[in-house]
Amino acid sequence: MARPGVLIVGLLALAIPSHSGTQRAVLVPGSDHTCLEQLPDGTKYEVHFRTLKARWQDRDVYVAVKAYYKPNSGEFLYHGSIWEKEDYLQNPKGNAAWSCEPNGRSVVLLEGKEWVELWALTSGPRLDVFHSELHFPSLGEAWRYVSTHFDACRIPIPSEKAKCSDEIPLYKDLDFDFFRPERLRFIAAPYDYNPLVSAKKVGSTWEVVLKGADEPNRAMLLLDENFKLLKIRKFSASQ
Repeated sequence: MARPGVLIVGLLALAIPSHSGTQRAVLVPGSDHTCLEQLPDGTKYEVHFRTLKARWQDRDVYVAVKAYYKPNSGEFLYHGSIWEKEDYLQNPKGNAAWSCEPNGRSVVLLEGKEWVELWALTSGPRLDVFHSELHFPSLGEAWRYVSTHFDACRIPIPSEKAKCSDEIPLYKDLDFDFFRPERLRFIAAPYDYNPLVSAKKVGSTWEVVLKGADEPNRAMLLLDENFKLLKIRKFSASQ
């Protein structure tokens, strides 16, 4: 994937009336970073990283936000991790880490007007999906929205299921052996890898392919247009 460069964006004022009692978050100086990216089909977009300081649930917090934005057309997706003030200040650079290098753990897609980011986790195990049809004519308006909605799409995914995210448990259909190699069956040692192979939308259905810890194990997840699991089919990579 091409990475033309890194752009450090200046401080942007965030002024918007509070939403549902949420106070406006403000940008932590020096925490605004932008990566210029490109989808496999050549579509150019931006990945933004910001740290916000906010008052949330009657306490001071910091929010590390990652956002995707397509210039000109304005499609926008974001999610953030909320840190307690004391925890964040112990390691601000680590807690708000950012990089233009690919994380190798997620798949990002822009289908029509909808951003979709998928993560497959072996701990759980589960599939996390972040999705958004938010649209803003400018990046400034997008960040003004985030300033009072920073808690609407956060990691970990809230149990009440925010509108921008879905968590799909996999342990019932893909037992833990699928995500753990046979050689460690009787060994209590931690093991992790990236099981996400690919994701695409076919008609109104999402097809997500996962790989098992042992070759040639594979699984195809079929999700409806609202990211609800329809079925899981195991197969061999040699098929």
